[in-house]
Amino acid sequence: MPERGRRARADQVGLAVVSSLNEMLRASGLSINRLAAKIGHSQSTMSRVMDGSLIVTIRMVVAVADVLGVTVADVLHRAARLTEDEQLAQLLLRVAGSDLRCGAASESWRRYASLPAEKRELVDRLLVALSDGHAHDVD
Repeated sequence: MPERGRRARADQVGLAVVSSLNEMLRASGLSINRLAAKIGHSQSTMSRVMDGSLIVTIRMVVAVADVLGVTVADVLHRAARLTEDEQLAQLLLRVAGSDLRCGAASESWRRYASLPAEKRELVDRLLVALSDGHAHDVD
């Protein structure tokens, strides 16, 4: 899959995850201001993430899930239910079921989020390539 296609798919995944987080936030009754304060971000940043104008990071997904009392797998399962794109739903469910990326209580995601930026970038590229069936595309 060309780079543009991978980026578009990554954007779709991000938007699906944000939709899931928004739904879970509404259900929790927690305000976006309280959520932002609990995870150490400004209300402005959190609002931009939750409206899709700023890319959600893995670290932020883990932090929000922790505050809401859910796992990253829960977030991804809900995102899969919310999307009408069957391929995207299957991708989200595959990731949610993967011990590598979504272990109990999000421990794997926490370890991933604490990696140095260049290693996270490599892991991101690998995960995208694997999700597209193109692991050979990763240097």
